[in-house]
Amino acid sequence: MSSSPTVQTSTTGSSTNSPSPRDAAHRAGLIACGALARPAEDIIARRGWPVAVHPLPPLLHNRPERIAAEVEALARRLDGRYTTLAVAYADCGTYGALDEVCDRLGIRRLPGLHCYDVYGGAERLRRFFDEEPGTYVFTDFLVRSFDRTVRAELGLDRFPELRDAYFGNYRRVVWLAQRPDRELRALARRAAGLMNLPLLVVEVGDAGLERALAVLLDLGAKEGGRSPGRVRGERPFLTATRALERLRQTMAGIRRLLIANRGEIAVRVARAARDLGIETVAVHSTADETCRHTAVADRSVCIGPPAAAGSYLRRDVLVQVAESTGCDAVHPGYGFLAEDAEFARQVDDAGLVWVGPAADSIRRMGDKAAARVAAMEAGVPVVPGSDGVLTDDEEALVFGRQHGFPLLLKASAGGGGKGMRVVNDERELPAVLSLARQEAAGAFGDDRMYVERYLPRVRHVEVQVLGDAAGRVSALGERDCSIQRRHQKVVEEAPAPNLPDTTRAEMADAAVRLAKAVGYLNAGTVEFLFDVDTGDYYFIEMNTRIQVEHPVTEEITGTDLVGWQLRIASGEDLDLPENVRASAHAMEFRITAEDPARDFAPSPGRLTVFDIPSGPGVRCDTHCYPGYVVPPFYDSLLAKLVVRGGDRAEVVRRARRALGELRVEGIPTNARFHRWLLKQPEFVAGTHTTGYLTELIGETDGLREETASWRRRPRPRARASAAASARSRRPG
Repeated sequence: MSSSPTVQTSTTGSSTNSPSPRDAAHRAGLIACGALARPAEDIIARRGWPVAVHPLPPLLHNRPERIAAEVEALARRLDGRYTTLAVAYADCGTYGALDEVCDRLGIRRLPGLHCYDVYGGAERLRRFFDEEPGTYVFTDFLVRSFDRTVRAELGLDRFPELRDAYFGNYRRVVWLAQRPDRELRALARRAAGLMNLPLLVVEVGDAGLERALAVLLDLGAKEGGRSPGRVRGERPFLTATRALERLRQTMAGIRRLLIANRGEIAVRVARAARDLGIETVAVHSTADETCRHTAVADRSVCIGPPAAAGSYLRRDVLVQVAESTGCDAVHPGYGFLAEDAEFARQVDDAGLVWVGPAADSIRRMGDKAAARVAAMEAGVPVVPGSDGVLTDDEEALVFGRQHGFPLLLKASAGGGGKGMRVVNDERELPAVLSLARQEAAGAFGDDRMYVERYLPRVRHVEVQVLGDAAGRVSALGERDCSIQRRHQKVVEEAPAPNLPDTTRAEMADAAVRLAKAVGYLNAGTVEFLFDVDTGDYYFIEMNTRIQVEHPVTEEITGTDLVGWQLRIASGEDLDLPENVRASAHAMEFRITAEDPARDFAPSPGRLTVFDIPSGPGVRCDTHCYPGYVVPPFYDSLLAKLVVRGGDRAEVVRRARRALGELRVEGIPTNARFHRWLLKQPEFVAGTHTTGYLTELIGETDGLREETASWRRRPRPRARASAAASARSRRPG
């Protein structure tokens, strides 16, 4: 730390609200990330600013879930000492939790997602990651402290063989050098060498940090007038893998299963396996040690740090754990590596059973353009679009002039709405196509695009299929997933409401026809768009995995889909009819750690109360419990509340009751949003389209008015009982 007498660096000052003798000389206090404290002190001393720096430990960056609480605690100790108090942290992996603290205390923080943005500029950093998504960023602090903050923290000083497990997905190191002297350059080269990565040095100095501090502390002109410191034609392929062929020949079945996932779906798979007498091995990152799936499985193995790139996305580590624990099969769940053809291939090459379709199926049907071709060859209608991926911008322009605008650009390797853009006219096309390519490259490492005619009033309807190794395929009804926000499903139901019976039957037949044509094995979903104006339907894609929303199909058919995944993977043949009929109605409400009052910002943190509903027709799939700390590193899903009834009207009434009983406290959730949605006439009538939710939120004041009362404090009784509740309920 600087020895300048004008800068206070101690964090142990008086806990009273009156200024200390040293604080009296300072107008502003700065709560600083330990990695920024020294350069901030140097700038403050050089400029003679009346600012006292209060650093927090730099190792908090390895535990970002603790940053917000530590900042709040220190800010409260410093309350009253300064005219201005600010925070020298960017979001730093807190996923909005730090912003909540700043809002609550009326203080500001540095702009951006990371301090890298402050040093190098957000646009420059964006270019670096666009050029090479596998970029690891150094600052001077990280170069100096690499052995302590990275090497020792990850255990590489004791287990150097784990290097590739942590850094194998990276392709280069970019050092944002503030003061790159000879000694620091040597340290940077050494650190990059230990990671086995090439080093790119970009000299940035500390001018970016100086400007950001001046704005943050109101010691200089605001940048651009912005308020400071806040961010708001292939032939059909074979499906049976070698491991599955061995199982079919021996009929030995799966004895021990590795679940290559976390959270709710890992719990769901473990329970289905236990029902079939299959032992399970769970995996977890260091952030998931207390997650419920680790307790439900027979055994749990830690596979790496919180970041998914170093744990749940490490194919080689997962295969190694499966082999070392005596597993004979791997279930990927959904998300992470569930639709990764290379992972499926590695599992198969290791002599293990992949619980899912063959790698070739994943590769072909996961490529949206190739899947369109497969659908056309099978006689399944597709949205009018380009023949395969676009070779250049001119091809999209010609298509638009032939078929008319607007158009819909889609990433060939895409999913979840990433790389999907609407083009309203040909003037927009070059810019929108360039933006969509960049987004697709960043999300999937693949910027190939194709184009379709944009259909403005559609419903998203998907058909659940199961296929076995003998070539049998069953359709288990359809689901309506039209309640979406930013192309992400929010509520799903089955059967689809207000869908003509002839269309319902045609969709099921088309899904079976396509699955048979490509020799599909295990569980999958064939997705369609239903044009409400014309009554036509079109294939859009196939998901080669179990879906998040699979429980609604289980509820209306009485079929254990995950159980059937395991049975098919064990070599069993389907004994289901080709078209399984629904005998009930069901809806699934995704309960997420998101705050609707803050544009659905993520809200990780501790669940002080987690009381789920029950009773007739109510099911809740979850990995949470009272006292569980929701980590900031993964998907925000807390639970799937599934409600079943004899018809849709009964389900709506039962859903209102169940959501009224649900109590989650400690962090904001979207539960109140679901209660609000159940009051909306179009949803109750089942006449909504995929654009309904966006229009409802954007064009009416109803949701905004509702959110004003959503951020109320927990009831006193709930706060008092939270600790006792957490002690009495454990994961299991």
